[in-house]
Amino acid sequence: MRSLFVHQKSRGQGIAIALLQKVEKGLGAAQAYCLPFPEQEKLFSSIGFISIADLTAPDFLLGRIANLHESNQDVIIMKRSIGVEVRPLPAKDLPLSMNLIYEFDLPAVKKLRENDVRSIYSKIIAAGRAVFGAYRGSGIVGTCTLNVCANLSWSGRPYGIVENIIVSENERGRGVGKSLLLFARRMAESKNCYKVSLMMPHKDTGTLSFCRSAGFTNDKLGYQRQFNPEQ
Repeated sequence: MRSLFVHQKSRGQGIAIALLQKVEKGLGAAQAYCLPFPEQEKLFSSIGFISIADLTAPDFLLGRIANLHESNQDVIIMKRSIGVEVRPLPAKDLPLSMNLIYEFDLPAVKKLRENDVRSIYSKIIAAGRAVFGAYRGSGIVGTCTLNVCANLSWSGRPYGIVENIIVSENERGRGVGKSLLLFARRMAESKNCYKVSLMMPHKDTGTLSFCRSAGFTNDKLGYQRQFNPEQ
């Protein structure tokens, strides 16, 4: 959202609030971003915008805010919250994440014992990798894993693989998956990965649009071979 302006002679009459309330009605449950001046934070927060860090902001916004800062325009990034926060998953929340994974896992896949889950999680963290959770309140509505792999090419820079990106069925279409994917991508960048990739099971329009919305492209052909799921 951009270009909110009220003529100087008409300010202080509630016009800006009325415009924002109209926008709020049109947005429904959709996410939205804006780049207001710090003194406008309270105004935009009245319809659910909150100030955010750069980690989950879209690329085009990061480029725009950099240009504005270069021209000495002090603006902040605000996001109309969908009530979900993405952050690294602590060990105590592993059961919540596993419930999501089991919700969409293959019937033939054997469930892990709690001790095995904790052991695998410890290995992931010890290797500099990460498991994320998308939280709504105290519950988890989405999860994904970022694996960072050592590499002999690209001057030894590692590469990232995103796996297990799962969103609870009743939360789909609300930007949760995109937030998870953006968070994983930003973390891969922070770990000096030369690329980050993921494999999706379908090539339908919705899946492609979802990946592209987080900055991923389908300019390479991927292959895989799965082994016996019962093992």
